Amino acid sequence: MNDFKAERDKCLKDIEQLRETLIKTQNLADELVEYQVKYINLTNHIRLKAEVNPSVDRYINLVNYIDKLEGGENDV
Repeated sequence: MNDFKAERDKCLKDIEQLRETLIKTQNLADELVEYQVKYINLTNHIRLKAEVNPSVDRYINLVNYIDKLEGGENDV
């Protein structure tokens, strides 16, 4: 009977650790989604500024840099 109790206690402890890990993972995923939204908003804003101000080189350069980053080029 003690073996069953010990096994049950071990399982309960494992479940609690898994819950804590799941909560941490969910928090990290939520944070990642938040950063993705901010990144998309920022890049869209920069692209719009470049479109509205085609004579301003810094916006064009930023758009080119973003394109390189998103394209996965190594020579950024």
